[in-house]
Amino acid sequence: MLRLTFLGTSASVPSAERNHPALLVEAGGHRILVDCREGTQRQLLRSGAGFRRLHRLLLTHAHFDHILGIPGLFSTLRLRQSDDLLTVHGGSDTLDVVVRMLAGLWGEGRAPMPLTLEPLTPGRFFDADEFVIACFQVRHRDTDVLAEHVRGADLLVIEATFLERDAAMARDYGHLTAAQAASLAATSNVKQLILTHISGRYAAEEILAEAARAFPNSRIAADLDVLTI
Repeated sequence: MLRLTFLGTSASVPSAERNHPALLVEAGGHRILVDCREGTQRQLLRSGAGFRRLHRLLLTHAHFDHILGIPGLFSTLRLRQSDDLLTVHGGSDTLDVVVRMLAGLWGEGRAPMPLTLEPLTPGRFFDADEFVIACFQVRHRDTDVLAEHVRGADLLVIEATFLERDAAMARDYGHLTAAQAASLAATSNVKQLILTHISGRYAAEEILAEAARAFPNSRIAADLDVLTI
């Protein structure tokens, strides 16, 4: 069983209803936090999950709306005197940003709590009894490389920051439209589509309507939604 808790579902600018991007994955006794912008700690508390016993932090990329909550989380874990080892996964460029962030706050080569950094390379990087985590390199704005990896998936969670009427802007910023995300789901025979990374410039209903035209089994994630697979 895989349990997903959507801690933050906004794009780069939060709203009163949506915090910055973060997702908690729980499976097989493991708790994995995917991305961590400011406010993630409070969302962990509001969800009832708490921030103890976090085994891994998986950083998808180094954009600020995905990493700026790290110092606060680490500081809290230190204040709570946590001695649990936290493994941080990310691309080498992303981990470089984390290292520089930690050095600026706690000194070169230091961290406030037990920590190990593991650079990601394409392929499987964590294999548990009940599930496997694999990674692959993607380019912002291009779905071609995604198709082979998501084909036939029970669930696809993906960003949909823009509407198709703003496709040029989406391309400039390196993001997808709801129509592009839905088209990917449809052509890849995905069973269910969950859209996240929602921009405050649109009503959620607009985004859902655009996606549903290409892929009816679509929904938009809201903060603190929980999904069990």
